[in-house]
Amino acid sequence: EIRSRPLREDSGAIVGALIVSKDVTARYLAESALAERETRHRMILNALQEGVVLQDAEGRIVAANPAAEELLGLTIDQMRGLTSLDPRWRAIREDGSPCPGEEHPAAIALRTGRPQRDVVMGVRRVDQELIWLLVTAEPLHDPRAARPRGVVASFVDITARKRAEAAVQASEARYRAQVDHSRDAVLLTTPDGAVISANPAACHLFRGTEADLCARGREGLIDVTDPRLPAILAERARTGQVSGEIVCRRLDGTTFPAEFTSVVFRDTGGALRTNLTVRDISARKEAEAAQAQLLREKAALAARFQSLLVSAPDAIVVANGQGLIELVNQQTEVLFGYERDALHGQPVEILLPERYRTRHRAHRAAYVAAPYTRRMGAGLELFGRRADGSEFPI
Repeated sequence: EIRSRPLREDSGAIVGALIVSKDVTARYLAESALAERETRHRMILNALQEGVVLQDAEGRIVAANPAAEELLGLTIDQMRGLTSLDPRWRAIREDGSPCPGEEHPAAIALRTGRPQRDVVMGVRRVDQELIWLLVTAEPLHDPRAARPRGVVASFVDITARKRAEAAVQASEARYRAQVDHSRDAVLLTTPDGAVISANPAACHLFRGTEADLCARGREGLIDVTDPRLPAILAERARTGQVSGEIVCRRLDGTTFPAEFTSVVFRDTGGALRTNLTVRDISARKEAEAAQAQLLREKAALAARFQSLLVSAPDAIVVANGQGLIELVNQQTEVLFGYERDALHGQPVEILLPERYRTRHRAHRAAYVAAPYTRRMGAGLELFGRRADGSEFPI
């Protein structure tokens, strides 16, 4: 550093110069190092994805990094001078109620001198979009002053997390409503058989309160002597889910056949849980038994009919609504000269001479439209046609 001044005579004429030089290397190096540190810190601050805002002792914003500008939708020029009390922030608490400026984390940190960490608050951007921020405010203390000389507020966008949490809560609420109004018994259990909760349908089915069912556990609600139980538990342990049928036991000791589905999952806390759905199929089992009995009776009746058909002395032909032959007896084979398989599926007119077929189709269609018991061909001269083409009166 060099300083100079002129040397003058009494008359004022310049006769020389006084030059003073000073070594400022140390100061220059210090200033350069300080400038380098400030540049480095600014680069780091600008590279952060976390928004950072610096406020002075009066709470006025004096600086902000690019992430803060992007998150808040404002430039530093638009933010500079604003305080937490500015109504344009329109901040809200996590429960949705308004959050006044004096309750903002930065305002509290300035007022109390204590850090405010991990505070959740919502802020309306200029474009009206609501974003959720996780805010930390650290007061800047000056040992020579009683109050902080400023505060640094940092925040990250947790809008996606909040939306996910809201979606989970809504999903859980919908699931709970569906479970509570389900006609099927639904129980939340652990894989080892403890019952955590039961819906109203489960309480009605097992004839007890939710507390009763929880006290009984799986051992008290399922017939443990059912031989299918070991395979059911093994399948669920292997695949994480199983469905089928088993015998359940009510709290009064009575049993009933049940259809069930059991699925293992992890709850939001990571604990293993089992969703067990149970449906009483007593009525279905009774209907199945009745249906099986009916089928046995029909089979017996069909067997008797077949026996009568085969042994009948007259030729008998059974046709469907479309006039296609479905069944003939042995006497038909003998009388018309056809093998039984050759007639199956053929129009019944195959057994009539060609000259009768068109008219017979019309008669048959009229009969199907309004069927009644009558003697065919009454008062008419009818003929049948054998496989070899010969005709005979019938």
